[in-house]
Amino acid sequence: MKMRISRVVVSTIATVAILTQNVLSLHAAASSYTDVPRGTWYEKSVQVFVDAGYLDLDQTNFRAADNANRAEFIKLIVELSGGILSTPPAVASFNDVPLSAWYYGYMEDAAKEGWVRGDGDCYGTTPCYARPGASINRAEAAALIVRAFGLEWKGDAPQFVDNPAGLWYTDGVQTAADYCILQGDDRSGRVRPTAFMNRAEMIVMLDRADQDLQHGRDCGEENEADIPGITSVVPVTASEVVIAFTHPISNVQAENIALYAMNDMEVIEATLLDDTTIKLLLEKAMMSGEEYTLTITNLELADGGYLSATTLFPGFSPVIQGDGVLELSIAAGSPAGDTIPKGTQGVSMLSVDFVASCDDDVVLENLTVVHQGFGAVSDITGIYATMDGERVTRKRTIDSEDQTADLHFAQRLTIPACGTKTIDLVGDFLSTATTSGEHNLAIELPSDVKSNAKEVSGN
Repeated sequence: MKMRISRVVVSTIATVAILTQNVLSLHAAASSYTDVPRGTWYEKSVQVFVDAGYLDLDQTNFRAADNANRAEFIKLIVELSGGILSTPPAVASFNDVPLSAWYYGYMEDAAKEGWVRGDGDCYGTTPCYARPGASINRAEAAALIVRAFGLEWKGDAPQFVDNPAGLWYTDGVQTAADYCILQGDDRSGRVRPTAFMNRAEMIVMLDRADQDLQHGRDCGEENEADIPGITSVVPVTASEVVIAFTHPISNVQAENIALYAMNDMEVIEATLLDDTTIKLLLEKAMMSGEEYTLTITNLELADGGYLSATTLFPGFSPVIQGDGVLELSIAAGSPAGDTIPKGTQGVSMLSVDFVASCDDDVVLENLTVVHQGFGAVSDITGIYATMDGERVTRKRTIDSEDQTADLHFAQRLTIPACGTKTIDLVGDFLSTATTSGEHNLAIELPSDVKSNAKEVSGN
């Protein structure tokens, strides 16, 4: 089985862009927190809240990577809305919010305004619980902001691919996107609504909510916020996970295992796969069906900033071989060959139809792509797969020794029985690529396609 584009030839045309930099000068007060590095993506929002008196500077640490809880989130919403405006009642409305708690007045004020309703909308009845110490996820945060700020859905922001219609949080998440409060992960189309939010994300979200931003004017395709984060965490074996980031990582401390924590699982090795991807090796195997929490603290980025984040992901689930047969063929729209300028990004080099037999669904996990031709692999900064214009794998560099790139699907791709999925293999080229270099991509062997199919064939 072999399929390839005939060739991509790199020409001498080059485009040079000259960019200017704006230097922001921040007040020194944020430095009162010893764990907010200068230049990090959330520093400006922390400074805004410090200046407004919303944050407690008696604490020496901001704890950006810690999960935000409901009480502190609601406190900040109340502060942004003018503070506590009424005398708290003498009898608590929530069984788990005692009168002596520092957040009692904030929770009661938010409940009176209709922003907090308690579990099952229990406010006004007893017993009623508000779970003030519980971690808050991104969907819950969006719903609270939409209610508190009286935001209305406008439909300006595109639908996030992981925010399906019909769920309790669907409209709230999309409304928050209309006002740039939620902006997704690095143009991946994903927003991770059920992932817990850390304190850095909390501050940035609320800072955005207070600015009356508008999608299409202040954010969107041409104004994506430059906020680093985790794009995906994918278990590739029972004891290995691959973490993809939105921004390039510094190679200085990336392999320091002390930066990574995961439940009671000890991380024994961290390997930088490329400038946006790290693989972690765990001391013991993950359990199928279990959910795990990954926490990353002060991971240095290539631009000098730092990333701290917490996210949830499911444990490794092995794919069990099915009864389906998978057949690969060059798609009708696959390019026959082209001459491109140096520095061209997003070059479609090979389009492949993946056809499942009618016996069973086929689940696709990995592809190994082989580079061929007289061009140097260093001309190509990376190869990735797309489907219907959306990227479905991370960008991978081509190994200079065996000329291959292993593409792992961020989410396993299911090809339904009797169905077809067309995948485009795409490359990005350097502006200094070798003139007249020729580059082919091929999928050569059935073993280059990792799936649950009982057989793989192709032309």
